[in-house]
Amino acid sequence: MPTEDEMTVDERRKYPRKMKKRYEKADRQEKGRLLDEMAVVTGLHRKSLTRLMDSDLERKARCKQRDETYGPERNIPMVRIPWDEREPGHLETDLVHHCGATASGE
Repeated sequence: MPTEDEMTVDERRKYPRKMKKRYEKADRQEKGRLLDEMAVVTGLHRKSLTRLMDSDLERKARCKQRDETYGPERNIPMVRIPWDEREPGHLETDLVHHCGATASGE
């Protein structure tokens, strides 16, 4: 979450939209000054701003939506495997108790 001084993503697009007409009309030196100003205001790098100014400045939708997260209703299947399993892709773990001489819980 941005702090009070930082711009949100939408604000960082809104400012270059306002500056685009001035940028397109400007000569090379003036474009450099405008890029410097926009870099200070938005916090973006000059190269990023150059790419933005050469684009339509609209945010693109995600190509693929994120998958759902695992919740309590979804379980990852686990099965017991024999100790002498030699096929790649299996995992064997050892359980270690840090409770001293007994595992009674006292």
